[in-house]
Amino acid sequence: MGVIKLDYNKSIGKRLADFSNAKIYNNKNGIIGQCVWYVRCRALEKCNTNTGITGNANTWFSSARSKKLAVSQIPLSNSIACFNCEKFGHVIFVEQVVNNTVFYTEANSNSDNRLSADDGILKKQDIRSFTKRAGYQGCICLETQKSAPSSENYITMKVIAKDGLNYRTTYKVSASTLAGTLKYGTKVKVVKGWGWTTNGYTWYKILLNGKYFYCVSKWLSHVS
Repeated sequence: MGVIKLDYNKSIGKRLADFSNAKIYNNKNGIIGQCVWYVRCRALEKCNTNTGITGNANTWFSSARSKKLAVSQIPLSNSIACFNCEKFGHVIFVEQVVNNTVFYTEANSNSDNRLSADDGILKKQDIRSFTKRAGYQGCICLETQKSAPSSENYITMKVIAKDGLNYRTTYKVSASTLAGTLKYGTKVKVVKGWGWTTNGYTWYKILLNGKYFYCVSKWLSHVS
């Protein structure tokens, strides 16, 4: 049997989490109904991953860094978005990122501290609005994408930097994020509708050999 691909847009408002699965959604993973309980259970359910992080939501991002887990300032599919807001913070499970849209699920968004009808329901928001939420810190990556979703749309662009164009694992410039250099004239697939501006640079998300990377947009031009 092949893998059934979820149409995220058509699934908005539907519950993705299987709360009937008592092997995962139980009180061994925390206080039922709280946001940290939910993302811990959802990560186990969907990705078979346990971050090993405990404590209030506002400590999760720093804990991930201390544990040297992969983190990203940009939301990625199958990741946990962390927010240092209000008293205890909040965490959200990022189900999928397609083009400029974040599809996500969460629990306790209404601070009722119990399992309720809106928990585990699929929602969506554009990347810029999602990352502008109060206290946004970044995302804990649960897995590295090995292939792009079939619903992703691309445009073909070419490198116009004479000395080549560096591409990186994140949009942050450092020696550790450098993944390689594209030669002048190289054609690349750029995710349509995706762009991130920080520190005076606009970044594009590109697809190379089935994996996502990031590069500065000014050194790419549309193919005529």
